[in-house]
Amino acid sequence: MVVVQKTLLFFRGAQMATTSNEPSLSQEDWDDLMMPDDVFSDEFVKQEIAFMGLDKSFSEDGVVLTLKEIHRRCDDYLNKNYRGGELTCPVLSIDGLVWMSLTPMEIQSNYMAWRATGGLVGMGGLGLGYAPMRAASQEEVEDVYVYENDQRVIDFFLHHHRKREELKKIKVIKVDDLRDTITLDEDFPEFDSFYMDIYQSLLPNEAIDDWKLMASSNLAQEFRFWGQERAYLEGLCHEIIGPEQVPMYDRVFLRKWQRTENSAMQNTNLDYAYIEELLEVMLEWF
Repeated sequence: MVVVQKTLLFFRGAQMATTSNEPSLSQEDWDDLMMPDDVFSDEFVKQEIAFMGLDKSFSEDGVVLTLKEIHRRCDDYLNKNYRGGELTCPVLSIDGLVWMSLTPMEIQSNYMAWRATGGLVGMGGLGLGYAPMRAASQEEVEDVYVYENDQRVIDFFLHHHRKREELKKIKVIKVDDLRDTITLDEDFPEFDSFYMDIYQSLLPNEAIDDWKLMASSNLAQEFRFWGQERAYLEGLCHEIIGPEQVPMYDRVFLRKWQRTENSAMQNTNLDYAYIEELLEVMLEWF
């Protein structure tokens, strides 16, 4: 197991808190200002599960929602973890395959997609609708466009949240192939931010091509994809990049995680060559 050394993110003491785009606060105070939520705690996970209100089982037309009490290994986003029943998580399955669940990993890995955004927001992939709902709950966000290819998932989401205030900001659009839509649709909106989360697994090979597509199409002023912070962490561990190459919000996210006790159980199992190629593409855009 590779463990992130303190110098990787807390390099040269407090200097990271006084770079050109960060005020002269202590590093920890600055991080708390930029990221006020205790994202890596089970209390935060429970809060977010309650926010979604998915507290009843459901089954219709191959769409199944179950509530599972966790009594086993259940990893966080960036580290291994084990739980003994303190969490009950909604799990959405489509035709017998897990589509999305509100586990700690999912909630933590989607945090930056809704916290560090504003204006007109685009998202690829609906899932349980956690990131769109949370984005819509932010005052800085005007509207959220979500692109999804399964009408059953759309119907489930709209039905379960039909009385929610956040739904007034959300427009769900069915597309057969989001990548083709981005490439071919001349009327595709110009977003302030776009979040790509159409993957069944974290950081698949398709993420490289998707980043190239998002950058070349100029579809948004800023864009992210699911697993982005993990890619930066892997790059830091393998010394492919330095901390100064990590965007500000991602640095804050990683520093906050690094202060937790669970960071000692870091989960690093991604292919070096893949991470190197992915980061090269990402940093070229920045």
